[in-house]
Amino acid sequence: MEERRKPSLVLSSQMPVQALERFITSGYRSPGYSAAQCLRSAFMCTNETLNFWTHFLPLFVCLAKFWQLLLLQQQQQGDAQQQLWPLCAYAIGVCFVFTFSSVAHLFNAMSLRVRDLCYYFDYGAVSIYGAGASIAYYHYVNPSLKVLDRGFMSEWLRERSPRLLDPNAHGVFCALLDRLFKPLAFAFSVVCTVACCLSRLKRCKHRYAIRTLVFLLPQTLTLPVTADLLVFWPDVRHITAAFAANFVRHFTWLFLAALFNISKLPERCLPGAFDIVGHSHQWFHLFTFLAILDEMYMIEEAMSAHLGGLPGAAPDFASTVGFMLALIGCTWAIIYVFSRFTGRRADGGDKDK
Repeated sequence: MEERRKPSLVLSSQMPVQALERFITSGYRSPGYSAAQCLRSAFMCTNETLNFWTHFLPLFVCLAKFWQLLLLQQQQQGDAQQQLWPLCAYAIGVCFVFTFSSVAHLFNAMSLRVRDLCYYFDYGAVSIYGAGASIAYYHYVNPSLKVLDRGFMSEWLRERSPRLLDPNAHGVFCALLDRLFKPLAFAFSVVCTVACCLSRLKRCKHRYAIRTLVFLLPQTLTLPVTADLLVFWPDVRHITAAFAANFVRHFTWLFLAALFNISKLPERCLPGAFDIVGHSHQWFHLFTFLAILDEMYMIEEAMSAHLGGLPGAAPDFASTVGFMLALIGCTWAIIYVFSRFTGRRADGGDKDK
């Protein structure tokens, strides 16, 4: 009974190969934990403890920030509730990524099958977050960008023709991007989920790089913001200095998160020294949180620029929260298919997350 209350930790040599983490040699919870034991392990010194807390605590930080934004926008915009739908879609994505990441790291010791399922949902949640962020960019950020303002850019390009892009071609590009923006966000999310789940079924040599790079795929939809800052910097009066600073920091944190996740530093240099505190996945979580936090402040800045109303047609439930619900349904269908394959595998699997 005492053993059940306080399950012991094991070394990497005692773990199934499917549950090993590269360069982590101790602090493992061997598969077979009960749900109650997994919950208690959140207060033990395991190699997953800080992985859990570095995303569980940020969940409440973000919830508090979203609540503040909702109250503030309601006070400032009155009855214009439809303008909050993109924020709700973004909040769904952010809450999903922190919730499912925390759950995955806490309960992955129940069994090897549960471990795979946990990380399937984790990958799906990250993909859903990317789509939610894209919706927020589409409604709050893109309307402020000069590079997507067909009237302004048409005149600006004519002054510089023929050295730069043809104004007519730019107008066609903007119209096409406007029409395809959300479908691309949906497609990128599906691709991310499928690619990451596949990397668990097969022994991919560069699994960390694959997972990191596909999660960065939705960030390509922020290229108009990057172009706007590059073309019109430093005279970017249509974008606040705070917005620009948050945008730069957001991508700085993302770069650092990707670097640590792919390189497996610092544990690669000193295997065993960072098993409990300081290994790469904990840094990955920390930088991911900082990136999302700066993105939230950036979205807040963009929303404050449209207090009088969003340009164009007002967002509705179907194109924002409804979009996210459809994507969640599609993601769960993908995970169900992969879970069937996971259940049929006799052995093999993945050595890492």
